[in-house]
Amino acid sequence: MGIDDQLQEYLHPSVVEEQFESQVIEEAETKFDSWLNILVLLLLPFQTFITQLLFKNRDNNYAEHLIMNSFMVAHLLLITWFTHFLFYWFPSLFSIYLLFNFGIGLVYNSYVFKRLFGQRLLTTVLKALPSGTLNLVVFFGLITLASSIALFVS
Repeated sequence: MGIDDQLQEYLHPSVVEEQFESQVIEEAETKFDSWLNILVLLLLPFQTFITQLLFKNRDNNYAEHLIMNSFMVAHLLLITWFTHFLFYWFPSLFSIYLLFNFGIGLVYNSYVFKRLFGQRLLTTVLKALPSGTLNLVVFFGLITLASSIALFVS
């Protein structure tokens, strides 16, 4: 549907375009796109560490948190795949793409944490918010690193 291309175009800094030829940028984007699934997998251990810290009052070990986070990431990828249709049909909404998907992740993670750990809703939301924010910061850090490597290799 071209959502990824729109996202790259929307977030594409003009400074990078000025420093590199368009062919180099296209090659780097192709390499980066092939690495995106790996970046999501690299985020899982960090996300697992954060949820284990936030819900340390439970007797769950790291492996159990890793399994939980794997299912949560898979569910969120499926859910956000459906939201791509919304942005495909209404491209004017694309400016809120990241915020919209972050909000979906916050609601879903809060729901899962509430169900799994039996804490109050406010407590789970207050734990899901920093978890999601830190994951987003780490993910964009991984994206920056991967983009730099892709440009260097190209």
